[in-house]
Formats: sequence, C-alpha cells, structure tokens
Amino acid sequence: MTTTAPPFGTDLGHDTRLQLWAALGVIEVYVRTARANIAAGIHPQANARRLAQLEQRARELWDALADAQSL
Repeated sequence: MTTTAPPFGTDLGHDTRLQLWAALGVIEVYVRTARANIAAGIHPQANARRLAQLEQRARELWDALADAQSL
C-alpha cells in the first residue's frame, strides 16, 4: 500500500494557524481601541474590563497557536 501527500490546501495545521493569526489581529484592533478610549476618558471602567477580557482572549489564542504549531 502506498501513501500519497494530501491534495494542496488540505493542511489543517496551516489553516488553523492562519485563522488564529487573523483572530489575534482582530483582537489587537479592539485592544488599541480600548486603550485609546481609556486614555481619552471614555467609559474608563467599562473599557478597562473589556481590555482585561481581550487580553485574556489573546493569551488563549497565543496558547492555541503554540499548540497548533504541532499540527
């Protein structure tokens, strides 16, 4: 029995890493917005809570990206 390489574009690990990078990019935009809002005094408490949530999600995505390196 012979094995062949999967067809182009079926690399699950590559697709997963791209999706994680895209999600991290989106979170970075929201983090910058939250920081700018805090600096401008726009709902500082609400933006601080949101910033903490975003930073936690970013840490989770970085961990997932590290795990996806093995796919």
